[in-house]
Formats: sequence, C-alpha cells, structure tokens
Amino acid sequence: RDIALTDTVVTVTDHIEGFQDKAVLRWHLAPGEYIFEDTTLQGNGIRLEIETDLPLQRCEIAQGWNSGHYRKKQMVPVLEVETHHSGRLITRIHL
Repeated sequence: RDIALTDTVVTVTDHIEGFQDKAVLRWHLAPGEYIFEDTTLQGNGIRLEIETDLPLQRCEIAQGWNSGHYRKKQMVPVLEVETHHSGRLITRIHL
C-alpha cells in the first residue's frame, strides 16, 4: 500500500496479489448519507473515487461494524470493492 497526501486529496494505492479466490477492499465510512454512482461515493463532506483497470465483481455500500470504544460497537456504512484479479486499486479521497 502506498499513500500520498496533498492539502485536499489522500491517494491510496493498493497492490492486490497473493489471494486465493477474491480480494475485498473495505473503506469504513462515518455514519451518514452517501450517494454512490459507478465508482464514486459522495457524502459527509468527502468524495471518494475508485480507479482501476481490473474487472470488479462488486463495488457497493454495505453495512459493517465499527468499534470506536472498548465494548461498544455500531453499524456503519462500508464501501466494498471486490475483484478476482491481481493488480492495482487506487482510491482518491477528496476532502
């Protein structure tokens, strides 16, 4: 994983390899409302874009658990990106 920062964008490059059946990249999001179209998510003051030349099996918002404090958990939205191929996934988070 490589991470690059500017004043307004965080770029995360994940090198996907060494898995058996599938790889799932998960971004846990703050609670709130999000609009998701194609490979771009917007809401809560951010825009998150997924860029790849890999075929994606799924790219969707699911529900997952977050534990911000010991013995406390809450459901949060999770962006899940699934592929069955090795390669590179780039996530750009515009703040």
